[in-house]
Amino acid sequence: MPGYLVPTPRAAADLIESVGAGNVRLLYDSYHAARAGDDPCRDVAPFAPLIGHVQYADCPGRGAPGTGNVDLAAFVDALRSIGYRGAVGLEFDPGGPTADALERLPW
Repeated sequence: MPGYLVPTPRAAADLIESVGAGNVRLLYDSYHAARAGDDPCRDVAPFAPLIGHVQYADCPGRGAPGTGNVDLAAFVDALRSIGYRGAVGLEFDPGGPTADALERLPW
């Protein structure tokens, strides 16, 4: 994302690889990836070996699922297809009662 020390997932991956320590991992954030011009559903695969955690928010606006351009169900499918089995943090503004936003989750 413009203005950040590490502005893209690729830049983060390059930094992690340059450190070369097994305990330094990538936090793959769908919102930041989308803001950087990536398609999180399509572009997550190259980062699979480096991912330590995933966060989801729709983009633009860091909104709840279905309020922007990042399809949560497709993103989860992409994560499954690369073998990611860790947690996915939901870091979004629900735009109203949190329970209402959670009811719109695709599972």
